[in-house]
Amino acid sequence: MKLDVFLNFENNTEEVAAFYEKCFGIKAEGMMKYKDMPPSEDFEVSPSDMEKVMYVTLNFGSGSVMMSDLPSGYEGVVQGNNMTITITFDDAEKLEKVFEVMSEGGEVTMPLGETFFSKRYGELTDKFGVHWALLADDGTGNYQSGNEKENLPDSKECIPKVEPRH
Repeated sequence: MKLDVFLNFENNTEEVAAFYEKCFGIKAEGMMKYKDMPPSEDFEVSPSDMEKVMYVTLNFGSGSVMMSDLPSGYEGVVQGNNMTITITFDDAEKLEKVFEVMSEGGEVTMPLGETFFSKRYGELTDKFGVHWALLADDGTGNYQSGNEKENLPDSKECIPKVEPRH
């Protein structure tokens, strides 16, 4: 498993990323705007969100800080709702078990399912109010769905490949 932090901002993620680049002497990677998302019936991008940052990451040794601008329709950023703890599993079956247990007494905000960047991805707020995102990856860029592994060729163009960290 790999643990990362995801921070949400209101329309200033590029500025935040540039600031952290300067502070830590590292380079933000994989910036993707909402306009660059593959079309989806499940998520329609508002014209006002097209230039907002959907994803960017800063790598810190064995972990990373990922960031995005909240899209229209989400409540504003307040202390507590602007952070998501992200865990990447190398075993989709374990991900499903953990997701089920963590959901008890909490609220599933995005059921486990396939996205354009992962075969198994879901979000929940646990019974203590902590927001989590869980996804499956075998560490090679091949995303998992149970025992089935397959490449998502279109995703490699818009999501940075995450190398296994030791």
